[in-house]
Amino acid sequence: MNNVKKYFRIFKYQFELALMINSAYRINFVLLLIQSIINTALSVVSIGFIYGNINQIAGWNVSEMIILVCTSLVVNQLYRGLVLQGQNFFLKSVVNGDFDKMLLKPINIPYQINIGKFDLVSLCSSIAPIIVIIYKIMEMKITLRLYNVFFYIITVISGVVIISSFMLIVYSMAFKYIKADSLMEIYYIIMSMSEKPKEILRKKYLKFIFCYIIPVIPIANISVEILLNKLDVSWWIVSVLICIILNRCSILLVNSQLKKYSSASN
Repeated sequence: MNNVKKYFRIFKYQFELALMINSAYRINFVLLLIQSIINTALSVVSIGFIYGNINQIAGWNVSEMIILVCTSLVVNQLYRGLVLQGQNFFLKSVVNGDFDKMLLKPINIPYQINIGKFDLVSLCSSIAPIIVIIYKIMEMKITLRLYNVFFYIITVISGVVIISSFMLIVYSMAFKYIKADSLMEIYYIIMSMSEKPKEILRKKYLKFIFCYIIPVIPIANISVEILLNKLDVSWWIVSVLICIILNRCSILLVNSQLKKYSSASN
């Protein structure tokens, strides 16, 4: 319990620091926020173009596809806002020797890698796709119950944990190979694939790969199916289990890979 309180306080102080930094550069913050809103709008418009001459893709109509893409955007922006900068800093720190300073801090390494360098623009950018999702739900006249909203939020959070844990597992290779910046491309590929409905994967082995090995399906698909009342409960259980297992594996792997780290500083 004391550990939980300790890390909650650290999280609070780090968030307050990020607020102070962004308040010092308010114009830049606003411009970046406008850019993110435009990006969301362009994503929605591009889906409209794709559906210009067709009614469905893999059983998903245009409104359902917009909700899927926007949910993927929400997960993406939360990951970028809470975790991405810390993981990017970790990759660079292993090369330039700054990781030595992280080892000296009385905070566990997985926490330092994942959390602490907040991007408030990305966090606020998740609001635009959320508004689009709410609008589309109302337009489709879908009746949402409290459990739909609750489990949607839980699966969105688990989606953030899944992508964070998976990328941490990938980035742990930096302890052995040092220069691993190219691994960042994997994140962009996964988030791009998460915008696609799982029904386009016709083969069972492909669904298995992109659910259990490269966890693309649990990032956004399951959340949307909860909103649309389409979800098979077994998929939700799979999503939660993958979230827990990946998170635990990433922590264990980082702690074990620390033994292979040799300082890059002078």
